[in-house]
Amino acid sequence: MTSRKSKKRFSILRRFSAGTISRKYSCGYIMILLVMFLLFAVSFVCNQYINRQYEREMDSLLSLNRLFAGVETTNTHLFDIYTYLRASSFDDYLKSSAETKACADLLEQGLKGSWSREVADLCNMVQTYLDKSGELTQQLQKNHSSPGFGSDSEINRLYSETQDIVSYINVSFKDIYSVKLVSAQAKRLQMQRLNIVFTLLQLILLGSAFCVFLVFYRKVVTGITRSVAKLTEFAAQVTENPTKQTHIGIQTNDELELFAAAFNKMLDTIQNQISQIEKGARIREQLQEIEMKNIRMTSALQSSQLSLLQARINPHFLFNTLNMISQTAYMENAEETSHLIECTANYLRYNLGKSTQPVTVGDELANLQEYVYIQQCRFGDRIRFHFDVNPTCEQQQLPCMILQPLVENAITHGLGSLIDGGRVTIRAFHRDRWNCLEVEDNGVGIPAEALKELRSSVYESDGELSDQHIGLQNVYLRLKLFFGGDIDFLIDSTPHRTLIHIGIPWDR
Repeated sequence: MTSRKSKKRFSILRRFSAGTISRKYSCGYIMILLVMFLLFAVSFVCNQYINRQYEREMDSLLSLNRLFAGVETTNTHLFDIYTYLRASSFDDYLKSSAETKACADLLEQGLKGSWSREVADLCNMVQTYLDKSGELTQQLQKNHSSPGFGSDSEINRLYSETQDIVSYINVSFKDIYSVKLVSAQAKRLQMQRLNIVFTLLQLILLGSAFCVFLVFYRKVVTGITRSVAKLTEFAAQVTENPTKQTHIGIQTNDELELFAAAFNKMLDTIQNQISQIEKGARIREQLQEIEMKNIRMTSALQSSQLSLLQARINPHFLFNTLNMISQTAYMENAEETSHLIECTANYLRYNLGKSTQPVTVGDELANLQEYVYIQQCRFGDRIRFHFDVNPTCEQQQLPCMILQPLVENAITHGLGSLIDGGRVTIRAFHRDRWNCLEVEDNGVGIPAEALKELRSSVYESDGELSDQHIGLQNVYLRLKLFFGGDIDFLIDSTPHRTLIHIGIPWDR
């Protein structure tokens, strides 16, 4: 039952605090006016009730007083008639007796609303007195107009009876008046208590009006003021930091809530535009950075090509000299030496003649065979070479001198310290969209820290070649330039195994 009343009260408060600002103010003012009107109505009704009770008591006392005064006046005129038989006294008697009878009738009518036996007996005695006094005046009037008409004893008897009745009326009036005074005193105390009750009721209504005002002030005025202050503070925060990802929450069910929602939407739009501008700036910075990398890589490639051109000092003289030495060795029956010199000449001719031209994987493998023969003549059985090549890969184009530097690194850094058992494997195969080239050796491997440094030096070279890893850097940069960065270049090493994996787009 209590929770139901609480829910109902909260529902009323929610309805009171909902709606537009003008509606909230209107509802508050109407409620305050209603309470004030109720206070005025209660005050008016209470005052009217107390006044009616007071007037009723006063009217009752005044009616009794007028009746008693009328009886006294009538009896005075009756005494004048009885004593002096003046004609004017008869007229005064008739007038006062009529007024007394009217007072008695009025008092008797009041008994219908509030019965009192004492007052009824008093009215009856007054009516009896008026009847007896009327009979006496008639006797006196007849006796005055016709002497000897009535006996004096009869007149004296009637007068004596009227005076006895007046005596009874006096006694009854005193008793009734005393009772009325006691009743009036009790009524007075009752009205005082009622006045206290009505005053308390008025104070309660006044307190209710004050509570309504407090609720109105808290729900409407303070709520609006707090919401406006919150909006002002949030606007200042947004002015200082427009990119701050936050929203203002105002739940007042009025124009301020709509304004806050519109403000949040506007802030989202501004932040999205700022984000797009920043994203565009970052993209431009990245494009500029990529462009600078491409410029550095192009410059490095041009430097590499210039170095190669500078190295080609009179190549025809060098080839002719090697051919002459080969022929001389052959004429002296040194066939092995002749073949070695011929392989060297072919290797140099490929290196110098096609360094700036695209070649095929088949060309690279044929040149690598010449290089491998020269190394086998040098190392003998210490190092063995194994080729695992898919023939369909041989038509793939790529830059010149890609595989030879990798095999040279494997011999120099991986297998150079081995006495025997060295092995270099060269592979060419397809995988998904890639043509894959691999050079693997079973040398000492690369320690973890050195491998991390090597990868960083190769992958993050940005076109600048270092003396320590120039071979791998040169291969990586030329492949990126040739294929537009669409390559897969992997350096992996464990103890007794090092693998260089190159994935280039499959040219079908």
